[in-house]
Amino acid sequence: MRVHSNRATTPRNLIFTSAVLSFLFLSGAALSVWSQEGAGSKEREWQLIDGKKFLGTFENFDAATNTVRIQTREKKYELRVGDFAPVDREYLRSLTAEPESAAAAAESEEQPVEFTVTANEDFNIPGTHPGQRRTMSVNGNEFRFCWCPPGTFMMGSPEDEENHENFETLHEVTLTRGFWILESEVTQLLWRLVTGRTVKDELRLHQPNVGGVFEVDEIKKVDRLGYGNNYPVYFISWTEATEFCAALSEKSGLDVGLPTEAQWEYACRAGTLGPFATTQIEEISLDSSGQETTRVTMTDPVDLCWHIQNSKDGIQPVKERQPNAWGIYDMHGNVAEMCSDLYSKDYYAVSPAKDPKGARTGEYRVNRGGCWYSYLKFCRSASRYRNSEDYRYNDLGFRIVINPRPGK
Repeated sequence: MRVHSNRATTPRNLIFTSAVLSFLFLSGAALSVWSQEGAGSKEREWQLIDGKKFLGTFENFDAATNTVRIQTREKKYELRVGDFAPVDREYLRSLTAEPESAAAAAESEEQPVEFTVTANEDFNIPGTHPGQRRTMSVNGNEFRFCWCPPGTFMMGSPEDEENHENFETLHEVTLTRGFWILESEVTQLLWRLVTGRTVKDELRLHQPNVGGVFEVDEIKKVDRLGYGNNYPVYFISWTEATEFCAALSEKSGLDVGLPTEAQWEYACRAGTLGPFATTQIEEISLDSSGQETTRVTMTDPVDLCWHIQNSKDGIQPVKERQPNAWGIYDMHGNVAEMCSDLYSKDYYAVSPAKDPKGARTGEYRVNRGGCWYSYLKFCRSASRYRNSEDYRYNDLGFRIVINPRPGK
C-alpha cells in the first residue's frame, strides 16, 4: 500500500491537539470531533468492506466529514464510516458519544442517489446540422450536448503525419447514425449530482494501490490539482463510468453511454484532417481603396488544448480553451477520456468500415485525447491509449454520448 508516514502521537502532542480542538470549538468552527479517553490505546484488526484488513488504533471521528482516523504502528489513515465492514461499524458506534448520527450517515451512503432529469428537446430526434445543441437538466443544472451527424471520415493518421504511430493505421469509417455528445468532459458537478460523491470521496475510497485507505495529507493535493463544480471529474474507473451512464439512462429514458472510439475521433475532428482539430479563420477587412480583403489563418493547436506546457501543473476548468468547429470543448488534453471499446493495437487493420465498436476481446479499454501532463504530440486527434477497467488516476476522466433510439 502507498501510505504516508506519521510518527506515533506523544503525550505532548495530545495536549497540543486538545488545545487546538478546544480553540476550534470555542470559536464556533464547523468541525465536530469526538474521541473517547483510552479508545485509541488498544490495537485491533480492522476490516474494510472490500475485504482488506490492517492493525491499528482508533484516534478520532470527524462528524463534519463522517471520517475516522486510525493510527497504525507507523502510519495514520483516514476512512469514512461507510468504508468499514459492518462488525467494525458497530465497534465504532460503541466508542462514540453520538452513535446514531454516525450510523445514519453510514447507512445514507449506501442508499441510491435521487436526482431528476429533464430535457429541453427530445434527444431521440436527430439534429439538423453539426454542432446543434440540446440541453439536459439534472436537478435544475443544465448540461449541453452537440449533434454529430452521420458521416464518413478518415480515422487514424497518415504515415507522414508528424509523431504518427504504427497503430494509427489510416482507414475510412462510416458512422451510419448520428449522436449527441456532451460539449465538455463530465464535470465534478454532474458526477456528484448523479452519484452523490465528490472527487475527494473517490480519492478516499479508491486511492490507487491503497484500496479503501488514503493518506491524510493526500487529500490536500486535490485542491491544488483541480477541485470544483466546473472541473472534470477524475479518479474514476471505466467500470464506474459505465455505471454512471446506466444510472443516467435509467433516470432519463435515453441511451446514454461512453462513446465508441470511432465516435470519439469523429467528434474530435469535427470535419478536420490534420493532427489537431484546428479550423480556418476568415478575417474580412477593407483596404485603402475601400475594397473588402479576406485573410485566412489557422487556429493554433495550443489554443484548443491543456497540456504539459500550459496546464499550470493541474487540471483546468472545462470550456476555457477554444472549441472545435462543432462547438465541442477539451477533446485535446485536460483529462484523457474513456471510450467503450476494448483495445487492440492492431484493430484498425481489421476494423469494419461501418460503425466499428472495438476489438471482441482484450484486457484494456481505449482512452483518447491526452491529458494535462501530456506533451502536445500525445494530444493529437489520432492518438490512442489504453487502461484496465479498474484503473483510476488524476489523468483520466470521460464524456458521454446520447444515441437516438430509432422509433422513439
